[in-house]
Amino acid sequence: MVIPEVSVITCHHKGTEFVPNLIKSIKQSVGVTYEIICVTTVNGWTDDCTIVLSEAGPSEKRNIGANVA
Repeated sequence: MVIPEVSVITCHHKGTEFVPNLIKSIKQSVGVTYEIICVTTVNGWTDDCTIVLSEAGPSEKRNIGANVA
């Protein structure tokens, strides 16, 4: 198992238009290993992304994402 050099943590609340583009953009990165963690209220992005469902506020979501990383 490769340990990622970078953990990208995104906190998301509602809507579906921005996160897929974010994931697509990150996946174009070269020369670095990474993991994508999305702490969200919406289930549905599975493109090499770890989904953590949470109704928490922004600061708690950031802490949740950091703990997963």
